[in-house]
Amino acid sequence: MLLHLGSKPVLVASSVDAARDILRTHDLVWSTRPKSSITDGLLYGSKGVAFSTYSEYWRQVGSVIVLHLLSNKRVQSFRDIRVEETSNMIEKIRQGGDSSIQ
Repeated sequence: MLLHLGSKPVLVASSVDAARDILRTHDLVWSTRPKSSITDGLLYGSKGVAFSTYSEYWRQVGSVIVLHLLSNKRVQSFRDIRVEETSNMIEKIRQGGDSSIQ
């Protein structure tokens, strides 16, 4: 189904199979992120992995992230920090509300 949200056309896949077929057939179209002057201005010309367009650069940056930042050893090295931050968040929720970030 094709919807128009403002000036932007939006394709809605009505089933998992339809989504799989669309992504398999037109993967490059769907994997490219839209260009935005805001992300260009704030995020070094959209060079971050989340906002970069699908390209050789994106594949290289993604590979570096997976190999070095998201390796099992690196993720496990931050376990104590995750546990502590989770405990802090739960305690803030129990205290009822100060939503400010410290």
